[in-house]
Order: sequence, then structure tokens, then C-alpha cells
Amino acid sequence: MVTSMQELEKRVNKMPRFDDKQWLTEKYFSCSMSEIAKEYSVSPMLVLSWLESHQIAVLVRRVY
Repeated sequence: MVTSMQELEKRVNKMPRFDDKQWLTEKYFSCSMSEIAKEYSVSPMLVLSWLESHQIAVLVRRVY
């Protein structure tokens, strides 16, 4: 819950730009879907949906 106008402004300014293909491409190649989802408090499936809608290749990242 937003308790002040300053907190609301911080949240609005931090909103993801998933509809911007260039921004999402750059963001995705610098971190994982899970990291993006966590940073913006959304599900990884939402990030995947946007990647697919922009036809951005989904990477298989494995940690060994």
C-alpha cells in the first residue's frame, strides 16, 4: 500500500517499460527473466509474455 506521494512517485518512476522492445532487449541480455521479474515485482511469466510478443529470443541459462 502506498503511504505517501513520494512513495507513489518512486513506484511510478520505476515502472517497467515492457512495451519498449529495445529497453526490454537490453534489460534481458544483462539479466535473467527471474531477475527482471523480481526487480519489478511481476511474475517471470509476464516477462516471458513480453519477450515473446516482441519476438526476442529466449535464452536458456544454466548454472552449474
